[in-house]
Amino acid sequence: MSKVFVVFAGFVSQLLCLSTCVADVDFSRDVKPLLAEHCIKCHGPDKAEGGLDLSQSKSALAELDSGLHAIVPGKLNESQLIARITSDDVDLRMPPSDEKPLAAGDIETLRKWIAAGAEFQVHWSFRPLVVPATPQLSESSWVKNPIDAFVLSNLESKGVQPSPEAAPHQLIRRVYLDLIGLVPTPEQVEAFVSDYTL
Repeated sequence: MSKVFVVFAGFVSQLLCLSTCVADVDFSRDVKPLLAEHCIKCHGPDKAEGGLDLSQSKSALAELDSGLHAIVPGKLNESQLIARITSDDVDLRMPPSDEKPLAAGDIETLRKWIAAGAEFQVHWSFRPLVVPATPQLSESSWVKNPIDAFVLSNLESKGVQPSPEAAPHQLIRRVYLDLIGLVPTPEQVEAFVSDYTL
């Protein structure tokens, strides 16, 4: 009876984790740095102890020398990674006692990531470009191009009103100082102001 209850409790906790807390874990931002700091030294491409290499998804999800799997996407109870980092046995617990231990928050991050499907994302620079949807705004008279919509959306979310538009002679001065570190000549200011249109 008690074994059935433990299995059921584990199943329920896994479902709760899946439904409430997995969306906020990002592999590149949250998981990869943890693996690099605590695991890759012994379980990387140069030294895959126990047959575990956490540097790539194919090797991390593969069967270990023991016949078990370190990471089973969506299944915390079958993932040896979770069993090892939460073990009370000093000989089994990872990282080893002579290495930097994982904090409770780090363990929870790994739990959430595995419960969400243990997706290994490639670095953002290798991902295909995706054009984001332009934010819908309640007041759009300030917006002159799609970039303005993103800026205004961010300002509105923080309860900040945009500043009034600067005068043309101030705009040209800012551009010159930002780009070359020098103020524009009077002739350059005059040329910009005479050609300036909203």
